[in-house]
Amino acid sequence: MKLQTVLNALDSHRLHRAPEWDDSLRTILIRHEADLVLLDSPPNPQIWKEGIDGFIAVDGTLCFRHGDPLGIALRQLFVHCVTFVGAAPSLKQCTLEAIEAIEEADVCLHDTLFDPSILRKLKPGATLFNVGKRCGKHAVRQSDINRLILNHARMGLRVARLKAGDPGIYGRLCEETDALTDHGLPFHVQPAVSSLSVATTGSGLLLTRRGCHRGFTVMTPRCAGGVIGELNPSSMDLPIILFMASHIVRESIENLRKNGLKAHTPAAIIYDAGTPSEEIIEGTVETLPDIVDQLPRRTGLVYLGEGVTHGLWPKFGPLAGEKFQLPDDAPDEVLHRLHDLGGSRSPNPEAPMILDLETLEALALRRFVRNLAPCAA
Repeated sequence: MKLQTVLNALDSHRLHRAPEWDDSLRTILIRHEADLVLLDSPPNPQIWKEGIDGFIAVDGTLCFRHGDPLGIALRQLFVHCVTFVGAAPSLKQCTLEAIEAIEEADVCLHDTLFDPSILRKLKPGATLFNVGKRCGKHAVRQSDINRLILNHARMGLRVARLKAGDPGIYGRLCEETDALTDHGLPFHVQPAVSSLSVATTGSGLLLTRRGCHRGFTVMTPRCAGGVIGELNPSSMDLPIILFMASHIVRESIENLRKNGLKAHTPAAIIYDAGTPSEEIIEGTVETLPDIVDQLPRRTGLVYLGEGVTHGLWPKFGPLAGEKFQLPDDAPDEVLHRLHDLGGSRSPNPEAPMILDLETLEALALRRFVRNLAPCAA
């Protein structure tokens, strides 16, 4: 897809052209004298600050005001998803999904890894940044990590943020996903093998054992600034995850309420997690049983706690949240492009069919014009 083709498809926009960036263009944008600035040559990424955002495409660089909905929507047609990958304690324990993301990355920002051989999976020429820390000692400040992720994503590069273990467990994940969300840049978070499972299941120190213990608590003593906090699970309002409870949601929640769980506590049930038919239903401790009673019986996990209030990962792109069929022999580039545009593959025979990359690009452009053209008026 060419940037100029997309710009021509817009009914109206105030576009300023320039051969290269200079500070007068910042003034033009900030004063709303133009909505977009199109440059012939790629700028230094350092210009993307102080209210200016943008991205680099094959046939030009577009700059716009930070938060401008038209500029953000245009960018989502061209950039790749940033992928948050869990490295696992060793290469052989990495998921196939993780290995694929590492192999395809143009840029990899990695934590301190237990098994550095994982990095050998990077393709020749990939750019590597060690941004890890040990015992509170940072190789790179968090703000600089965020900037590196943002700038390389804006440059149209495929970025892998390689975490040590599952990114969602003590991985400072939200600091980085929040930065991407604030800029409307797409991302995908992969679950991974955690040291929690390796240290327990792998050793025999099991987290659950029939007739002995049917649950466990996971905590850290460390708080912000390195302070050691109190370790009282009953006073910390930790999330509760219920396995094998999707068919007895009402009974389980009634029991928890008798033991002090508040009716207004946010709640969710995740059906078929990690599959194409995954579905997440949200409510509260009071409302979730009634909701579940109206649904077909399925396998799921119940989540009770304030984490539900933060919402699910945002969906970006002109095809955000849409599902499509692809031919069995569809090339990887079609699947990756669908993913970058916000769509996903579906096994549902009634889902629309995407035959090739040209069809996909045309559909994305139509969606963009339909959804975002009013922003250019």
